[in-house]
Amino acid sequence: NDLGNIGVLQLKLGNLPAALENHMSALSYARKIKFSLAIGTQLMNIAKIYGLLLKMKLSIKYASEALEVFQKIGDKEKEGHTLKFLGMAHLAIKNEEEGAYYLKNAISVLESIDSPDVEDLRVKFSQIRPIQK
Repeated sequence: NDLGNIGVLQLKLGNLPAALENHMSALSYARKIKFSLAIGTQLMNIAKIYGLLLKMKLSIKYASEALEVFQKIGDKEKEGHTLKFLGMAHLAIKNEEEGAYYLKNAISVLESIDSPDVEDLRVKFSQIRPIQK
């Protein structure tokens, strides 16, 4: 947990390589002790850093792993926010259909827990123009 906190501090200071290194270490430790919530959280922290580094394929890879963890442990709030992150990441690389898919699912999950973030997400979703299946 301290490694994750150091990673957050490094991120706030703009030191992305150090933040990434600390979150990778925290992920390794969380996996060692089999702490699923911490694993998912560290995966998302890593995904966000890769997004800031504009390494979107890696960002999507780590966020997808986090999504699996949050779904497995039943954390609907984190699942919904991870789906939103994945939707926005896909939109950033011009993969609009995939982005719409994730945003639509994020809306569904966040609605199921009465999240206050749903309305903002609906606005974002309405602004994209792919076939919304």
